[in-house]
Amino acid sequence: MSGDTGERTRIPRVAKGERPRHLADPALDTLVGIVVALIGEVSVLRDRVATLERALDEGGVLPRTALEGRAWSAGETAERAADRAAYLERVLRAARAEAEELATGRVARPLEEIVADLVAGRF
Repeated sequence: MSGDTGERTRIPRVAKGERPRHLADPALDTLVGIVVALIGEVSVLRDRVATLERALDEGGVLPRTALEGRAWSAGETAERAADRAAYLERVLRAARAEAEELATGRVARPLEEIVADLVAGRF
């Protein structure tokens, strides 16, 4: 493809409009969202780490025991801190959205009300 710089266009992964509520307490909805995000993140990470450890060990590149107690350079430490901040932003996205709604006075309606409006054709 001519003119392709190899860079990807990033599309924000934040939904617009009202967030549906599944539980009576909005705080529980937020907590469930955080837990589900963590489950997804941890699952992917576990698979990737296991694959990398196995490949490195089987290839004779690095035994699995060499990973324990490794010292990090200042650059590696900074990179890990940036990765951690991005990770926490993804995991806590639901809590941040909730806080923004409270700060602006916008409160999402319960899912039942939204569905009732859709069924009644009020949109």
